[in-house]
Amino acid sequence: AGGDTSGDVFIWNLNTYQLITTLSEGYDVVTGLDWTPDDSELLIGYSMTGAVVRNIESGAIRLEIPIGATFGASFSPDGDKILMAPWTGIGMWDTANGENLLLFFKMGYRHRQPRNSSTIQNRNRRRGCR
Repeated sequence: AGGDTSGDVFIWNLNTYQLITTLSEGYDVVTGLDWTPDDSELLIGYSMTGAVVRNIESGAIRLEIPIGATFGASFSPDGDKILMAPWTGIGMWDTANGENLLLFFKMGYRHRQPRNSSTIQNRNRRRGCR
């Protein structure tokens, strides 16, 4: 499977190089794709809207995780959990119901003072430099 910047996901037969189907939802940039261990469902991560789990046979969306910007998405080896890297950190969700099980850390912004000659001189004085 492969995704593009318009949110389309393309399912290919790699033995014959034939396009099997295109999943079009009109979301946004596809940032992660992963198959369940039995290849029956596909996890699709999107850059702004979170992730969905789609049944490949029916094409139906079975689960939506609306967490916002997602930079990667993957199933656990047994397929019971979803690991994703949303904007806020790295988290784990239950595949059955989409419940957030764990948020490993929460990223934040650190205020930085602009660097100019007076701030550098003050920092150097604190460090004992002249």
